[in-house]
Amino acid sequence: MAVIVAVVMSAAWNMYQTSYGTEQRVDRLRAEHRELQQREEIVSNAALNVSTERGLEAEIREKFSVAQEGERVIVLVDDDTETATTSEPNTSWWRSVLSFMWPF
Repeated sequence: MAVIVAVVMSAAWNMYQTSYGTEQRVDRLRAEHRELQQREEIVSNAALNVSTERGLEAEIREKFSVAQEGERVIVLVDDDTETATTSEPNTSWWRSVLSFMWPF
């Protein structure tokens, strides 16, 4: 009787593990499906935008930074940008002499 109970419990445990693994895969695939639907919506909206003359012109201007003939382009530069300076760490006079004599 104990052997039969052990076999039935083993089979039940295996079925539980299979069911749990399948549920996890289904949840993951549903999440991927939702993500793909969102990406499809974004791409279809972009395609609709580019299908019009105005949308195509706007996309070209954005991607390639171009202007039509007779238009002017204004470039705004931020004054708060810091200039990057490369400073070498303080080296001893002995290292500078060695680097002068043997630059390798």
